[in-house]
Amino acid sequence: MAAEWTDEIRNEMVDMYLEIMDGKDGTASAGAINEILDHYRNEKNMVFTSNSIRLMLQNQKRPTETDPEGTVYIKKPAGATTASGGTKSSGKSGGTAKLSKAEAQKQLGDVISAVNPGLVDTAIIEKLTGKAAQYFIGVILELGSPSTDEA
Repeated sequence: MAAEWTDEIRNEMVDMYLEIMDGKDGTASAGAINEILDHYRNEKNMVFTSNSIRLMLQNQKRPTETDPEGTVYIKKPAGATTASGGTKSSGKSGGTAKLSKAEAQKQLGDVISAVNPGLVDTAIIEKLTGKAAQYFIGVILELGSPSTDEA
């Protein structure tokens, strides 16, 4: 079943993420994303990408006393390593993982849909190269992240 973003799904994912992350120091957020992916794939027969869930979480706000801004998603600290112990990189491409053209296009559609489902234009996305799709995924994810040079 093709996954469609709704307010109900967004709220449910945020609740799941916060429940999983409760009491953790923030280093296991990738594991939390994987748990959410598995839950939706296995229990609801819905498939999302980890990037689309991550972007959706970055755009959600739930202010609390300890976090007045209400940022939900806990980003991996800069310079952190991957689960395999190495840094994420694939040579000259500047750190983007090798994806098939179709997978990159699908992920781009998912990332755009996480921001606003009405903005997804599959006719345009299908004309992009895989490298271009990955570039736009990176741009959108960067725009969804709070700036680190604000002080």
